Amino acid sequence: MSNKCHDLEIRVKGHTRSLKVVPFDRLGMVSTTSAIIYLLHQITQFLQEHEYVHLIALDFSKAFDTVRHHTLISKLSHFPLPDCFHNWLIDFLQSRMHQTKVGQSQSTFLPINASIIQGSGLGPVCFIFNASDLHPTNPPNILFKYADDTYLIIPKTNSALIPREVDNISRRAERNNLKLNTTKSLEMVIHLPTRKQPAIPPAICGITRVKTITILGITFTDTLSLAPHVSSLCAKVARSLYALKTLRAHGLQGKPLHDVTQATMVAQLLYASQSWWGYIGQEDKNKLESSLTKAKRHGFLSAKCNNLVEMVSDLDESLFNNILRDPSHVLHQLLPPTKHTSYYLRQRSHSLTLPDLHSNLEHRNFMYRMLYKDIY
Repeated sequence: MSNKCHDLEIRVKGHTRSLKVVPFDRLGMVSTTSAIIYLLHQITQFLQEHEYVHLIALDFSKAFDTVRHHTLISKLSHFPLPDCFHNWLIDFLQSRMHQTKVGQSQSTFLPINASIIQGSGLGPVCFIFNASDLHPTNPPNILFKYADDTYLIIPKTNSALIPREVDNISRRAERNNLKLNTTKSLEMVIHLPTRKQPAIPPAICGITRVKTITILGITFTDTLSLAPHVSSLCAKVARSLYALKTLRAHGLQGKPLHDVTQATMVAQLLYASQSWWGYIGQEDKNKLESSLTKAKRHGFLSAKCNNLVEMVSDLDESLFNNILRDPSHVLHQLLPPTKHTSYYLRQRSHSLTLPDLHSNLEHRNFMYRMLYKDIY
């Protein structure tokens, strides 16, 4: 998915329709990279003023299957959407039927009045509309939503309000034909990696507390260490190299082999790299770089291919430039105000005010890392 908008092509009753969907809500339909950057940015911001932050991953049972069509259509009417899109979506959801077949026996056709197609381009968009009325009850708590993935971020000062927030989400879920599954929900208490661990309150009743969590494919610990993610990447790369060797043994050579390597192994290494690259140390970076070097040495990649640091840097610059140029970008709101000066300084990549840094952890998140890039 792109960061700005999405061109969806969906077949409805034998006709192909194209639709452009612009992001909305706290995150809307954005790339997973931007979503993870936003999440980690909010956590590091909280850690400036609080000893720890609660991150609660909420699980809804069969979230896509239980969305009522009439509820979704009713919520759509509250948004300033073009009539053509609203009517098209109603037409898309109506008159759907299902039938069960067992052996030679078939049931009669019955109407479907709930569920949205999870694998379709329109499915996540519909779920975001359906979840648009879900908000935290107490500021500065943050409810982070990405399609059916929902995360509650609560600073230390609001720890006592967690049961109230969870109860609010559970009641809202029931009103919308959803069920909050607390047995599969997880809580992680994130704090700075200091010698003296803060006094953390007991775990929430019914929700498992963990030390490591995976969000949108990125694994990190309660001290925002990305070491587990690096270990997982190294294992994936090893499996990819084995598969590539098998392909080469069956005759795949030259540029086609390089293209497959780019689409598999390199894509795995670079997935959402803008969000986590600043959180890993030099030793972990060397591990990942050695995987790319090995692929070049064995002929899976061209010798002229950029190294991993250059690839990550290019992706960083591309995303940051998009954020600077596009006020509608979901991460544009995280930029500090423009700094106006009456004197001439050496040219920088931006003219924004540099925020104060209170800890080394802040300098690792994407926004601060790019803002200070010309300084360090």
